[in-house]
Amino acid sequence: MNQKIAIITTSTDVASENIENELKSKLNLEEKTYNGLNNPYYLNDNFLLYESNKKQLNLNNIDRVISKIFDVDLIVFPSRHSSEKRNQKTFSVHTPGNPGEEALYGGNKFSLSMSAPFAMKKALKSLERYSKELAPEFEVTLECTHHGPSEINIPCFFIEIGSSKKEWKNKDAGKVVAESIIDLKDLEREDSAAISLGGGHYSPRQTRLLFETETYLGHIIPDYQLENLDIIKKALEKTLNSKFIHLCREKTKKEEFREKINKIDYPSYREKHIRALDPIPFSLWKKIHEIEKDCTPFYFGKKQQEFSHEVIDKKFMDYVEKIDRKKLIESIKEHELVHYRYQNGEISNNLLFPVEGLQKNKISFINSCIDIIKQKRNAYVSKGEKVFLIEIEEKRFNPGKAKKLGLTEKQFGELTSGQEIEIAGNTITPAMVHNIIKKKFEVNYLPINKKEVIRI
Repeated sequence: MNQKIAIITTSTDVASENIENELKSKLNLEEKTYNGLNNPYYLNDNFLLYESNKKQLNLNNIDRVISKIFDVDLIVFPSRHSSEKRNQKTFSVHTPGNPGEEALYGGNKFSLSMSAPFAMKKALKSLERYSKELAPEFEVTLECTHHGPSEINIPCFFIEIGSSKKEWKNKDAGKVVAESIIDLKDLEREDSAAISLGGGHYSPRQTRLLFETETYLGHIIPDYQLENLDIIKKALEKTLNSKFIHLCREKTKKEEFREKINKIDYPSYREKHIRALDPIPFSLWKKIHEIEKDCTPFYFGKKQQEFSHEVIDKKFMDYVEKIDRKKLIESIKEHELVHYRYQNGEISNNLLFPVEGLQKNKISFINSCIDIIKQKRNAYVSKGEKVFLIEIEEKRFNPGKAKKLGLTEKQFGELTSGQEIEIAGNTITPAMVHNIIKKKFEVNYLPINKKEVIRI
């Protein structure tokens, strides 16, 4: 999607001016004037660049002014990041706003600007890519929501160079940020994003989650600002396409907090649950969870838009898992199935198969399960019109037979390990002390009806 982006810099910030100079050298911009702005602005088809004489933190109404001269989709504030405690070269990204009762650095208390989760993720990835070549010593990170302006109603975010004057003036750092902003011109918005609750000022866990999954995060509210339920609701309202809440770190695990968050009619997930279903679109998550409410779903395949709910014979699945659980999970991964695990780790017989190539994939999975059985048991398979007929021969040691043949309990182990034993000139083979137990399974290999298809 071709975006219209307003870039708001400031003459009060050397990092902002550094980035502005790089942008002007890369964009073919035409100088314009407008009575509502103190300074000229610069324009092309996709970008408006304006340098304010005020600190960006105090530009609460800048979106209203810009909207009168530019059909803006996104506002970006190139800025400096300052930290006396954390002497780390950084590129950081965050949404502006004041989740708490203090507004020491612009904006209003308990007030949040509209977050831009899709643009922030793309900016992070661009920062990472360009910094590898131009500024490899810089760390790329998300930060929690903080400082003004807090009343911007167009999706917006700060993109910053930190953390000292030396870095703010670094030309290569300015180039990295400028290129990352230009990349935002071609931005796709997905159907769902989340807010994140928990953690500190810096957000390393949320940063990793964005880099490693298909998740998009808007407002990030840290541990020390989670007391106000209304601000959490506002964070959801002020995050573009917010559909769920990401819960991070220990504070969000406390019973008191869980009772509070349950009052909000929004699904919430911890990182492990998000990673378990990634990259399946969020719009399918609720349906997936409803199939086995007492289980945790897992998925290891590529992005899919629709799945068919297939129920495999439970006794057959349990038997395969008992034979070799590790290989069963490997087969589930190979066939890109959603599977469910009970709290004790047992795998459910409810499986979700990608609709594309369903019957071929289902037959292949069942055959792989039969192969797992054949590694340890004799198995005979015939294929009917709808089902595989599977007959398994299982040898079981019979201690009563062994004793009748004159064996002591100490010798049982030799026979069960496959060895023969000589007693009074007679050879006792393992087959002589085993019973043959037969098990039969009928496993449906045809897809079930279309009513069981889960799709977006």
